[in-house]
Amino acid sequence: GMKMRGACHCGGVTFEVDLPDGLDKPVRCNCAMCGMKGAVMVFAPLANIALTAGHELLGTYQFHSRTAKHHFCTRCGIHVYHQRRFDPALY
Repeated sequence: GMKMRGACHCGGVTFEVDLPDGLDKPVRCNCAMCGMKGAVMVFAPLANIALTAGHELLGTYQFHSRTAKHHFCTRCGIHVYHQRRFDPALY
């Protein structure tokens, strides 16, 4: 895999992730949330992501079936990662 670090815009929420396919297989989601953001995604198993800072800043947004969990920074509003509706075993 490919180990990477990520963060929200203000740097309050940080995480580390091990991407099994690296950045080689990006996809676009067509759900209402991702469509409005223009999100391009790559996937990792839940166990491959570790929140390293900002637990207290992390918010979660859910809609429609309430299966997907969109995690974002409550200070700057940036979406950092989400648990998928079609495969909840992946972020």
